[in-house]
Amino acid sequence: CTKINIRIIIINKICLYFISITLDILNKLHIYMFKSMEHTQVFTRSYGC
Repeated sequence: CTKINIRIIIINKICLYFISITLDILNKLHIYMFKSMEHTQVFTRSYGC
């Protein structure tokens, strides 16, 4: 019984770890995309496209 509980705890920890990594990557991607979008807006504004 306790072995199953320990296994569930380990799986939950691994899941949380992967979720946090995924959120971190998404956050970085979002910031990167936002910055590149700002660059393209500045680019189009300066060239009047």
